[in-house]
Amino acid sequence: DVVGYGCTSASLLIGEQVIEEIIKSKVDVKHVTTPLTGVRQALKTLKAKNIGYLAPYVSDIAFKMCSLLEEDGLQIGAAATFSEGKDSIVGCIHPSSILDAIDTIVSEAAAPLDALFIACTSLKCTSIINTAESKHNIPVISSNTALAWDMARLADLNVPSSGKGYLFNQN
Repeated sequence: DVVGYGCTSASLLIGEQVIEEIIKSKVDVKHVTTPLTGVRQALKTLKAKNIGYLAPYVSDIAFKMCSLLEEDGLQIGAAATFSEGKDSIVGCIHPSSILDAIDTIVSEAAAPLDALFIACTSLKCTSIINTAESKHNIPVISSNTALAWDMARLADLNVPSSGKGYLFNQN
């Protein structure tokens, strides 16, 4: 029912629509989604307006992604990047460093955040999402959780929400 394309920055640079067209030209599938498509839908579902943004990307990619989210009517209340250009290094960023960055983003936001988006499917952040959500009382959505949530939503699957973060408690 659904094909998920698993790279957030490539979804931005290639374009979500182009990715969908390429996949549908090769695979007979009803839906195509990407992490970027998923997070845009998730933030809309959560009715988030003021969000935090964390990414490993170099500034140019992070800026383009934030601009796209702003085109959706979102405000980027605070943002940070690890400014890493090598994918081989991104996957080595420790979850505790990601949690520290989330803490900084939330504390430096001028106004309370409605949600926080951790961009990049290579970042290993699944283990800290529940901790960050509990600590800051906001939904924390990673590229991977957004992609998985959107695929389940599009396939009309009922996925148990336990341990998966606030997003999976949404219909």
